[in-house]
Amino acid sequence: GGRGRGGGRGQRGLEQTMTFDDLVAGNEYAGKVVAVKEYGAFVSIGAPSDGLVHISEVADEYVEDINAIVSVGQDVTCRLLSFDSDTKKIQLSMRSPREEGADAAEASYEDDDMPAERQRNRGPRTKRGRGEERTALKVRVGDKVTGTVNNLADFGAFITIAPGQDALLHFSKIEVEGDWTEEVPVGKELEVYIAEIKGNKINLSLNDPNEHVDTVATDIDDTQADHQWNDMMVALKAAGIAVPEPTGAAEEPAPVEAAAEEPAA
Repeated sequence: GGRGRGGGRGQRGLEQTMTFDDLVAGNEYAGKVVAVKEYGAFVSIGAPSDGLVHISEVADEYVEDINAIVSVGQDVTCRLLSFDSDTKKIQLSMRSPREEGADAAEASYEDDDMPAERQRNRGPRTKRGRGEERTALKVRVGDKVTGTVNNLADFGAFITIAPGQDALLHFSKIEVEGDWTEEVPVGKELEVYIAEIKGNKINLSLNDPNEHVDTVATDIDDTQADHQWNDMMVALKAAGIAVPEPTGAAEEPAPVEAAAEEPAA
């Protein structure tokens, strides 16, 4: 059997079957990936020019490495976001079509945090790039938020904490015996803490990162918490594993004479 419409044309994608007049924004089109760049993937949908799926439109969750999601020659289904017949630019998306609702929710979510007078003075809301919208979420490390499990990866769960904003709960943060994925089924709503913010990536924790530091400190007797406790010992102690006392941290060192007599006993 042949390879379908793309036949013998290598990775040039699909034969042109449409003009710009045929394209309808919002429609879905079958396409073939013809090039992958750091910033996005070019997909042929049979139009006069290839469309760009920006990296922020490749998947519903945050994409670290686009090559892990798409590759040249891959058959994909894209939604047409916009096109310009003058510049021959076509913008595509592979995200699930919850955009309209998400954008509306995002707008209100953002405006809630804004003083009323600034909302009135804002003028028309302009559509910004997805990258900027991701970081519009106002959170700080230590904030408690409610999120919904959106997706599971080998290394953790992606939790949607605001429209268009997924954050990663690494599996090492899910303290459970056995299979961690059972704790975070897709669709489950849970309370999480912001553990780390790097650019527009947010890492989550199930424990308050600030509180955690305190509990480790209080678990260890103040008399013992001198500089001889290194991080490893603190971690072991916090995990409930017996740790040998650091030398010199004992309350009352045994008299030297007694220690010297012992070997003779």
